[in-house]
Amino acid sequence: MQKFLSFLILILIPGFSLSENPEMKRVKEAIEEFKGAINLPNPEKMEEIWAEDAIFMPQGFEIIKGKKEIVEVWKRNIKSGFRTKDQRIIEMEIIGDTCYEVATHLWAMVKEGEEIKWHSSKYVHIWKKQKDGKWKLHLDIWNSNP
Repeated sequence: MQKFLSFLILILIPGFSLSENPEMKRVKEAIEEFKGAINLPNPEKMEEIWAEDAIFMPQGFEIIKGKKEIVEVWKRNIKSGFRTKDQRIIEMEIIGDTCYEVATHLWAMVKEGEEIKWHSSKYVHIWKKQKDGKWKLHLDIWNSNP
């Protein structure tokens, strides 16, 4: 009974929310930074997003390891017109200092004067909390939908 009363008191406190998790909020902010780097576009922002020991597994390519190599690939992609929209997170959970994100989105290579053809894809991101408290992208694997 005491646990129930404690729970009841907590949910009646103004501003308290069971769904409000400060770490989840920080991960979602990191996700927004990643999307912004792609879509604003701001390719230089990729430097701040990826972990040093990151792994990138794009469809149809070899595994790319390391922040420096991954950032260079992303900078080229963004400068070539890669854009995303309509992200939908399917599942997301934090376990310790790791967060996994399963999602879908649309992507396109946007070229001035050309019609935009959006493609559907799915991806898994693994975010890792760094010693400084920031969440960095550790793993990105994606595949296009048929």
